[in-house]
Amino acid sequence: MINIANFLEGLEKLAYKILLWIILLPKTLLKIILDPRWAPGYIEEELHNDQTPPFDEYMSPIILFLVVTLIPASFLSILPTYGVQMVSPTDQSISGRTLTVDAEARFKPNSTDVHHEFWWIVSKTETNGAGTLSTFLGGESHSDLDGVHQLNSTFVKSASVSASYSFQVIDPNTLRDGYSYTFTDPGNYYVDFRAVNFRTNLNHKIEDYYGTVSVFVPADPEAPMTISAANVGFTSVKPLLAQQTGQSRNVEDILTSEGTYVQALILLSLPLLFALATKIFTGVPIGEEGIRESFYAQCYYFAPLSLFFWASYYSGYFYTPDIFPVSNPSINIQSWIGQATLIAIAIWFIAVETAAIARERKIRLWGSALILVVCLVILITAYYVYTALSLDFYLLRKSAIWFYPLASLAIAVSFVFVRIGKRVVRRRRKS
Repeated sequence: MINIANFLEGLEKLAYKILLWIILLPKTLLKIILDPRWAPGYIEEELHNDQTPPFDEYMSPIILFLVVTLIPASFLSILPTYGVQMVSPTDQSISGRTLTVDAEARFKPNSTDVHHEFWWIVSKTETNGAGTLSTFLGGESHSDLDGVHQLNSTFVKSASVSASYSFQVIDPNTLRDGYSYTFTDPGNYYVDFRAVNFRTNLNHKIEDYYGTVSVFVPADPEAPMTISAANVGFTSVKPLLAQQTGQSRNVEDILTSEGTYVQALILLSLPLLFALATKIFTGVPIGEEGIRESFYAQCYYFAPLSLFFWASYYSGYFYTPDIFPVSNPSINIQSWIGQATLIAIAIWFIAVETAAIARERKIRLWGSALILVVCLVILITAYYVYTALSLDFYLLRKSAIWFYPLASLAIAVSFVFVRIGKRVVRRRRKS
């Protein structure tokens, strides 16, 4: 009974805190965007006010920054994978020179009036003195509107095929389709797969995905065909795209994983760098108390930038051309909106940071702009170095080994110069 009571009390506190954040998060963000000069005074007042809990009226800067930055970044690991996954045929799928290959297509969530069509095209490639020639051999169109049709050499539907077929629905947005073809001659072939969903006709496509597998048919009729991927995911085990997205992980597992803590520290280093830039070489001791207020203020300034970045990213990820009514569906309205929004918030961030650095360091705006540029260069350089090292473990190992002696040498040289500088100062004072 005690455990149940403790559980309910904990649930009550958590639910109240989350509901409170829903109210305070937009309130705090709007306050920061509309009146960024408010942040330093509010932080100073809250940190030195012992009568009430700090950051009771507005959201805590660190919590705000982590909520709008860390949570969207963490959810990248469970985003659904949209596109085509070709399925490698099993031994039972190959009978002599007849190949049966499957493909899965995962579409973005759409309403129930969406139709699907899958195209299969087989072509043979030959190389001669004039280059590589591709010859159309055959194909089929599988549609939930007009059934199965053969394709002619211009990739247009022609004769209707009386074959029975049905899409295998894995989930409401994931479908699997199959195709069989018999190769009569040896050589190199491509089997192309196209998955389309649409509302009225193919001129107004919502999503259009492609996949290709290459097939080598040897001259020896007893030798097996060789099948491999050309430009998409390819597996020897029949996949389910719905299960390949990491969705089995729940939110609690993601947010409490070790990787999330490391990610939080890396993200918090961004406002910390700018907080250091506002205080370094100003005579203020660089310590917990010296830069805490600046660090909190920088968390406030970075929060809107992060929020709009992730909002643009996720809206672009789930965007389809049917969302905005335009005459030309190939025009990505969301891309223009996202870019314009990010440019606007970037201008706001640069203006706020320039004014904040100038105010903290008591310097002119051109000087604070120069400091801001240096910070941005450091961040961009650190990003590219991190990306390069994370993709190349040999380079990471080599760089780490090189860093140790070089850092030791730099420390030793610095020690010598500091000692020499102190002696010079003492001699001048004596003279």
